[in-house]
Amino acid sequence: LWRLAIATAAGSEPAWQLGLARAQAACGDATAAIVTTQDLLRQTPGFRPAMGFFCQMLVLQDRRATAIAELADGVFAGGLAPVSERLRLLLWLEHMDDARAVFERAFAVADKVEDFVALFPHIPRLYEPADRLRLWREVYHRVVDQPGPTAAFLAMRLALASRDYDAFLHLHDQRPMLPPPWQGLLARVADTLRRPGFPDMCAQKLFVIGLSKTATTSVHKALGQLGYLSAHFDNSFSHAMLTMADAALFDAMGDIPVSAQFETLYDAYPNARFIYTTRPMESWLPSFAGHYRRWHGSDDFGVLRAQCLRPERCRNGHGLAEIHHGLYFQYADASSAWLAHDARVAAFFADKPANKLLRLDLFSGHGWPEICAFLGVPAPKTPFPWENRSLVPA
Repeated sequence: LWRLAIATAAGSEPAWQLGLARAQAACGDATAAIVTTQDLLRQTPGFRPAMGFFCQMLVLQDRRATAIAELADGVFAGGLAPVSERLRLLLWLEHMDDARAVFERAFAVADKVEDFVALFPHIPRLYEPADRLRLWREVYHRVVDQPGPTAAFLAMRLALASRDYDAFLHLHDQRPMLPPPWQGLLARVADTLRRPGFPDMCAQKLFVIGLSKTATTSVHKALGQLGYLSAHFDNSFSHAMLTMADAALFDAMGDIPVSAQFETLYDAYPNARFIYTTRPMESWLPSFAGHYRRWHGSDDFGVLRAQCLRPERCRNGHGLAEIHHGLYFQYADASSAWLAHDARVAAFFADKPANKLLRLDLFSGHGWPEICAFLGVPAPKTPFPWENRSLVPA
């Protein structure tokens, strides 16, 4: 149908060709989607929406060799690719030295707010905490006095990233025009920061503590629909991986940075509750393997364990390497890691009040009834969100 629409109405407009690629991916033909997008980019170099989609598809399929070739002499070669798209692909491939070199060249010549907006998401993935804080502060001082809502929006996020909450509140009180979703989110953060006694360690937080590929993203989306200010893996304002300090800002947090330290969070927030997302191990194993092949180039435990010993060559550096090792790669294989985490959760909560933990298995049919009964809220009439389904079986 989309091909017919192109033939009869739209001709060869780039946006319509990209629409064809998206339709192919949605129908499960990821290979055709990659070929269509690659052809489009060769005809229309630098078409940014297509470059972002092309990056995504190369990662979702195990096409790292293709991605490397495209970096060398394909659609990302030379000056054709916008810096942010080239950085995204280098980060996915974990070519960290090359990515830092590309970033530093771009940062040295950046002079427009739009340049810093494009570079901002990559800072925490490339640099350790001390260096990222230095870069955040430098960018903040270069954009904070520039006119326009884009500069104000970026400055507010940089202030949050640097945990300069006074600067954030000062900027927020000037009421800049912000994109509608962000306007509400930042207003909620401002309200939180102004509460007496911030940070409130007695607040009723919610932590999602399942392993990768147990539907933590779906639960994050569901909590957002229920009105929670929720964060998944990273802080949505700074792009930095979640830490204990972020719990003060958000109502709910989830994914492996949270799963790795749930005992500490339990002690820090005595009124918190926990959702343990799980699934049958026999279906988790191939999904987990596919996830690590796509995002880290291998599902071999020995290879991945060695990567943890070279954090300077991995996205998010030492922090994520320590989490990966603690949850997964200190064990002999994926089955052992799954069993160890399951036993750890069971042992910790064995003597805790029953209303502290919900064991949630979306793969066995759980959804709104279980979550809403646990939280004491009415169930929405909308379908439960189901995110990050693979385009093809892992």
